Amino acid sequence: MSLFKQVLALILRHKILASLLLILVAAFFIRFIGISYGLPQEFIGDEYLQVAVSLKMLDTKSFIPNFPDIFYHQPLSAYISTFGIGVFLLWQLITGRFSGIVAMRDFYIIHSTDLLVVVRFLSVISGVLTVWLLYFIGRDLFNKRVGLIAAFFGAFDFLLVFTQHTGRVWGYMPFFIALALWASVKLFKQDRFKNYLLSAGASLLAIANLLPGIITFVPSFVARFFWKNKKLWTSIVLIALGTVIILLMSPRGLGALFYRFKILSDSGLAQKIIGKSIEAEGGPISFVHRFFDTFITLFNYAPVYFLLFLVGVFLLWRADRKKCLFLVSFPVIYYLFIGPFFGFGWVARTLVPFSIYFTVISAYAVNRFNEAFFKNSREFLMLFVVIAAAPSILFSVIFDAKITRLDTRTQAISWIYNNLPENSKILEFSQTNEVINQNREVLELIQKTVPDKLNTRQKFLLASDDAVYPRPKYFAWDMRSVDPRAAYPDLFKDNKFEYFIKTSWGTNSGDLIENTFADKLLIVRFSPFDDEYYDKGDFGNVHNMTYPLQALFKSKRFGPIVEIYKIKFR
Repeated sequence: MSLFKQVLALILRHKILASLLLILVAAFFIRFIGISYGLPQEFIGDEYLQVAVSLKMLDTKSFIPNFPDIFYHQPLSAYISTFGIGVFLLWQLITGRFSGIVAMRDFYIIHSTDLLVVVRFLSVISGVLTVWLLYFIGRDLFNKRVGLIAAFFGAFDFLLVFTQHTGRVWGYMPFFIALALWASVKLFKQDRFKNYLLSAGASLLAIANLLPGIITFVPSFVARFFWKNKKLWTSIVLIALGTVIILLMSPRGLGALFYRFKILSDSGLAQKIIGKSIEAEGGPISFVHRFFDTFITLFNYAPVYFLLFLVGVFLLWRADRKKCLFLVSFPVIYYLFIGPFFGFGWVARTLVPFSIYFTVISAYAVNRFNEAFFKNSREFLMLFVVIAAAPSILFSVIFDAKITRLDTRTQAISWIYNNLPENSKILEFSQTNEVINQNREVLELIQKTVPDKLNTRQKFLLASDDAVYPRPKYFAWDMRSVDPRAAYPDLFKDNKFEYFIKTSWGTNSGDLIENTFADKLLIVRFSPFDDEYYDKGDFGNVHNMTYPLQALFKSKRFGPIVEIYKIKFR
């Protein structure tokens, strides 16, 4: 028998395994495509944090991650990122990419954003493992067919695909949510002490990644609650003790979490835990938005899954109320946390925990329809599954196609490097983190006027020879960090800036800056839109895409409108 026939026979004997492997391969590639988006620029907020904290831990040989004050991260994401980056750096040393540790350290001080690809790859792998767990959740709670459908739905769920394209802490979180749910399913099926320990351990891993993970034990609590259940209370005590240890390792995360609730911020408790005062990211969120933003965002990302989830809850309630309460307990509690209390229902990445439950219950609904109306027809089931997943598949494929195209900010920076003479004087006004290569003169000016704004990379360049500076290099002042007039009132007049790059629209700061121009001439514009129509404040934002339908179908690439002007000052 030929090898092909042997493989075919093996596949036919193990259809479930073969189907699952195909789903996992699809889940990998739909997340992997576009992994180099924007590099070496830093366009996605929170993402570089994983790299910076990991490099700091490796450099100082510290076990405690030093997250900035405003971030509510816990240590596990830093350990995952540090392990991945450490393995990658070791591999580069072994293969001779660098002559030694010092050379490698010096390179990545300047080019640290190159390591974003590592944390993104870790997020991709965690996404594939999440899909794998979805199969086991559906299989163990219902049957193999539901498990496969849940895995297929999860592989293309656009909210998961979107979030797991980036190396943020929320990219890792779905895996821990799924792991905790699978452990809860084991406990739901069998009242054994080892399953209590398994559930408690999985919940602690979720907590160690992000504090909202503490809610992951709720399904286990619902499944096995009665007052005299010593095994349950033992698990809760273990979770409480573990949470205390986790918080001691990263206490700032708790303070930032309290602050973001916007309930305790006025009392000063959050600031006391954090160690200093922090400012709000935005204004108060209205009552209506707190209650409905979560539903709106979830529906925008997966309209069919959202509706199937509601139908599935109804069907499951009629068929098995205990199982229904088990599955809806987490979404209900998490909704109250992220919506009315937290007011973050408009931030898409914070909603990924819902996707785990949506895919499982949606898979159950599809299977029930097939059983009730089509007598377990395999053909109908396959058709129904594909139709139900079609919007998510379409969104994911279009997203991959567009994320492989150059971002408008990348286009603008490339144009600068190819068209403007070195050492040209440039003002950059943006709300994202793109960086133009800076020369020694502008770094010395920053050191003289606002030395506390120098980052590690800039300090290293100041202490290095000119040959180390990335080229081409410019007298580029990044106005995100500090308004130059506040640090140096005559900066514009004395330095005679020649060019103005604008990527931030509709802000008072931008208007104030432009009011100081005697003249400005638009040289070039980079737009994400196909036609002449454009809304400068509306674009496909990979950092937070609240309305994916609009972002994916309205623009041809990601990024804001970028305009480059030739300017003169009064």
